Amino acid sequence: MAEIAPDILARAQGGETAAFDELVRFYRQDLLRVTYRFVGNYEDARDVLQLVFIKVYQNIGRWEPRAPFWSWLYRIA
Repeated sequence: MAEIAPDILARAQGGETAAFDELVRFYRQDLLRVTYRFVGNYEDARDVLQLVFIKVYQNIGRWEPRAPFWSWLYRIA
């Protein structure tokens, strides 16, 4: 799994909306595949994906760079 540039993550953690939007675009497709595997329905997977990104937005300040960001996203999903 490719990781997003660290500066984008730092800017998103700092509250920059444009950086968070870039983060969403970067991970959206891969995370949609994960949520689809969990729920087995495309529409439900999209709903879950939206909830995951809401949680990420609310908690991004808690992510610590010692672990890959993707693994943190996966745990939220």
